[in-house]
Parts: sequence; structure tokens; C-alpha cells
Amino acid sequence: MQAITEIASPQLNISDTSNYTLSIRLMPGGFCFIIYQPSRMSVLGLFDYATASAEETNGSYQQNPWLQQHYAKINCAVNTNRWTLIPSDFMIDGKEEDLWHLNFGKGQHGQLQSHAIKALNSINLYEAEPLSTEFCRTTKAKEVPIQTSLLHKALILSKRTADKQLCIAQRGKFMDFALADNGQMLAANTCLSRNSEELAFYTLNIFNHFGLNQNNQLVTVSGDITPAGINLLGQYIRHLQTDTLPTQCKYPNEMLKMKEQQKYTDLIYLALCE
Repeated sequence: MQAITEIASPQLNISDTSNYTLSIRLMPGGFCFIIYQPSRMSVLGLFDYATASAEETNGSYQQNPWLQQHYAKINCAVNTNRWTLIPSDFMIDGKEEDLWHLNFGKGQHGQLQSHAIKALNSINLYEAEPLSTEFCRTTKAKEVPIQTSLLHKALILSKRTADKQLCIAQRGKFMDFALADNGQMLAANTCLSRNSEELAFYTLNIFNHFGLNQNNQLVTVSGDITPAGINLLGQYIRHLQTDTLPTQCKYPNEMLKMKEQQKYTDLIYLALCE
């Protein structure tokens, strides 16, 4: 295991973790987590590690002292590329397969899991990764699709501006997007995005489909987006910004000085919304 980032606030107290929440993100090649204190709206710790395999990830979890404590709540953001939002009123126990086939046809799929999103009055029905599900089971964490935080972020930002907000997160070879208008979700999906050109292609398709103006529509990007991807998008979109730490929270000074804040913002929104 290789430490990429280890930041701890002086206020982080290992004997007080029952008053904290723990948000974990599993990624190919590693994992990261934040420790959050809801009563003070403070992020007290950020830890990011690279691992060589799923087995090493599980072993590292067992060795890390912060991950062996009792927390008020544990959320684990897991990767999925196939998911769909179902209105809560349409969701019937035992009918998950039928609803899935309406969206993806009757081809083969992995294990289906569901996650309720109260802010949208919807259920996220998604294809789970077996290793992620097993990790959540053994750690007693609540499994949450990574897109959940992006959806909440788009809702929060659009309410704040009373206008449309397009949020994009590059995640490995995929791009997640969420478009909201004044607190109402308009669209959300995942697209294959293997390079900067595909990222720009799908983003401009969103602009075209929803009639967004390239001169005044703000786009917020986060995740694994590269400088090349940002530069290419900037050639077509006038108002483009990389995501920064949510202003409603407090952070250790080291986090405020980080250059790649957008890498961790979705994990912080997960702590805020779950």
C-alpha cells in the first residue's frame, strides 16, 4: 500500500469517532476516505491510498487504525457504469429485473442493487460489482453508487443559483453527468469517455440535446479529468470550472491548499447528502 494523501485535522480524535461519519470510495488501484463531523460540518481527515489488488485493499482496510473504529455511519461509494433512476412509486419488490429490462433490454447483467435517493423521490437501480458488495458486507458499510454524490451536487448548485447546472465527473474510462435546474433533475447518465475527444463529444451532445448555450452555461468538472480534457472543453465552453471543496464545510488547512481538490469533492458531497 502506498500513501498518496494523509491529512488529519488537529481536532480529529480517535476516541470520538462515534460522533463522526466515514465515507469511503473504492477505485481500481486503491481507495480513499474522509472522516466528517456533522455537528460542526467539518471534514477532519482525508486519506488516499494506492493498492495493487482487491486483496491488498481489503488487507489495508484491516490494518488502518482509523478504519477499525465505530462511526455513527459508514458510506462506501462504489463504481458502477450501468444504472437507472426509477421513480419510487414505480418500484415494487421483486420487480427489479423487469424494470432493469425496460432500460437495458434482456441481455445478461450482474447483481442488481438498489439505493434510495430521497431528494429525487427515486431509486437508483444499478449493477453492482461483486468485490465492492463483499467489501461493504464485511465492513458493515452502506453501499452507495458513486453517481449519488454527483446528483446531489447538481441539485445543490442549481438551487443556489436558481438556474441550470451541469456537473461532469470523469471516472476512469467513463464520464458521469447530471443536469439540474433550480433543484429539479433534468437528466443524468454515464457515457464511455476514454479520452479528451470523447469527453468533449458527449459534453457537447448534452448541450445540443438540452439547448444549452455554450457562451453562458456553467459546467463544473470533477474526478479524474486531465488538464488536456479541461483545455479541450474550454475551447467550446466559455464558463468551465474545476470543482472546489464545498464552501459550507470546514477543512484542515492542508486540504484548502490542495491543487487537485476536484478529485475528492464527490466524496465530500457523499458525506453531506447521505
